[in-house]
Amino acid sequence: MSSTPPLHRGPDLRGILLGGRYRLREILAYGGSASVYEGFDLRLKRRVAIKLPYPEYVRTPLQRRRIIQEAMLGARVHHPHVLPVLDFDETPGPGNETRIYLVMPRIAGVTLRRVVSHGPLPWRRAIRLATQLAEGLAALHDAGALHRDVKPENCMVTCIDGRDHLRLGDFGLAKTTVTELLSQAPESIPGVIIGSLPYISPEQTQGLPLDRGSDIYSVAVVLFEMLTGRTPFADRTNPIAQISAQISARPPSPRRLTPKSEIPPAVEAVVLQALSKDPQRRHSSAEWFAAAINIAALTVPGPPEDPIRGLIPDEDLGLPPEFEPEPELVLEPPVLATVPAQPTPVLETTSATTATPVLETKPATTTPPVNETKQTLEAKPASETKSTPQSQPASETEPQTESNPALDPEATCPTTQSPAERTAADRETLRSAMYLDENLASVTGSRAALAALAAWTRFDYNIARQEARRATDLDRSWSPLHLLMSCLPDED
Repeated sequence: MSSTPPLHRGPDLRGILLGGRYRLREILAYGGSASVYEGFDLRLKRRVAIKLPYPEYVRTPLQRRRIIQEAMLGARVHHPHVLPVLDFDETPGPGNETRIYLVMPRIAGVTLRRVVSHGPLPWRRAIRLATQLAEGLAALHDAGALHRDVKPENCMVTCIDGRDHLRLGDFGLAKTTVTELLSQAPESIPGVIIGSLPYISPEQTQGLPLDRGSDIYSVAVVLFEMLTGRTPFADRTNPIAQISAQISARPPSPRRLTPKSEIPPAVEAVVLQALSKDPQRRHSSAEWFAAAINIAALTVPGPPEDPIRGLIPDEDLGLPPEFEPEPELVLEPPVLATVPAQPTPVLETTSATTATPVLETKPATTTPPVNETKQTLEAKPASETKSTPQSQPASETEPQTESNPALDPEATCPTTQSPAERTAADRETLRSAMYLDENLASVTGSRAALAALAAWTRFDYNIARQEARRATDLDRSWSPLHLLMSCLPDED
């Protein structure tokens, strides 16, 4: 046993056996309605996490329904960024009470609240965590449920292959429309605020009907806090003033709150759009929000993902002391690597290039003997001309071609006719021109992509689609942006 566990509202259940299978060991965390223990599965010989609601939260039928719904949703949704539920059961407690518990995998990590408590995160890491949160939320939406309580306390962050891995959990306040999960249709209490005040949407604070946009607003608040270290309206200490600000006040600029964080303007625009008071102006789905935030990050070239070491203590992440992230692989450009590896064509091309001016200048020295021989052949009789090829001219011209092969045009024909040798010099010029064209197209495409994102934030969807198409024509790497902009609704 370790030292004295932290104080909590429920009874200390360490050491008891649940269902004849799960032995409770240590208290991992505690909240307002439940405690989480580390347990040991005696049947499968593995460590698990067991959530035990407090007795006063399992007495009414509505409370029991919510716990059963949480268990069924956790078992129904299969996604890497959703915390699954492995088992669910009820066991008799002291007196007439019944203990209900949920069994989940034991994850060596911390909550996102612990990560954010160390201060603002680098914006690339914040985007990576928000993307994983949005992907897990999208899987929950596809299962026909709304989370309604997205906050850092309900997100677990662990380390996989040296990188952050986030899982969304705690579906106790989730609302589902899938009747097969429950024995009767879900109910909502009109006028009652459900969720944590700093993270709920404006319509949720007013007790209005909710849709997926309410959860997207909560994800944007979590991302806002990861970028700035605070929620949008954290300066309102009075709950009434905070509710009023969430309904009517405009959220502050993350770039102005943290001027040294170098948050890209496109990333800020996506966050502020998701924080719109009108649900219709937010992103229509969690997948769209994840795509938008990653496309906005592409507008700023930079280093690869930030390593997690040094941002939070290793013991908080469950990392061994000798853990070191794997170094990033730096790939050299393939074209530059292959050019120095071909010395032979370069040497041959230099000889070919030097042979060309020789052929143009040397005929001035070689033509007089040819003219003299032509004149002597014309001056001599036919009998002498027949004998001269057999005696001197044939013997004199053959050694010259053997001793000076560079002066003979026929000797250079095989070299100049080879495609690899003839275009070796031009290939370097073409490559440099291609590099210039690619760089120019990349820069112009980036400007068009920025113009598309700016038009998108102004709700000028027609201009956004045109600029995204132009960016894709210039640089094919912007094709996801064009695909995203093509899904925008037509303007009235």
